[in-house]
Amino acid sequence: LAKHAAVTLAIEDVWDGFVVGPLEVARYVDAFESRSVKACVDTSRTVFYASHQDFIRILGSRVVKVRARSMGALGDVADVAFRGWVTVETL
Repeated sequence: LAKHAAVTLAIEDVWDGFVVGPLEVARYVDAFESRSVKACVDTSRTVFYASHQDFIRILGSRVVKVRARSMGALGDVADVAFRGWVTVETL
């Protein structure tokens, strides 16, 4: 349905323990066998399982978006040469 509608589904960890580490997220996204299913990395949530850079390096082209809670996290994203959407939530 996502492919037909020309949208991308971005899987994101929501602290429910379903898929938590970068390898688990990679396996889950790959299991769909669809270019329409990707990953969203939230830098505030990944710190419990691996570094932001590790998530982005391991997920590679599966990452469609990165969410950051601070401007400081953007340096981490730049270090791994991520090319895609990044949103920063600031107060």
